[in-house]
Amino acid sequence: MSSHPPRPLIDWSLAVRTGRRLAPAGPDLTPAQAREVVADLYRHAHTAAALVSQATQLPTTTASEVVVVDRPGWMQANAAAFQLLLEPLVQALASRADPSD
Repeated sequence: MSSHPPRPLIDWSLAVRTGRRLAPAGPDLTPAQAREVVADLYRHAHTAAALVSQATQLPTTTASEVVVVDRPGWMQANAAAFQLLLEPLVQALASRADPSD
């Protein structure tokens, strides 16, 4: 029996570091251009939320939670979301692989 803790099935930090290293750089924008792009993204997010609400008859709440991030921030947020979503599956697979359970 090993005294080391078992290795996680997914190394989320490695996934984020790899994504950051492999992803191309974003566009080279002036601060004014970046502000304009961010404003457009927020505006389109609110429009999309209203359209979804209209089509589904569900209340709009998502647009107020919109966060605009750069590529490294997007990678970190995606890894965190997938980690949360996949945790039950990862735990089930890990317990199957561990004969002590």
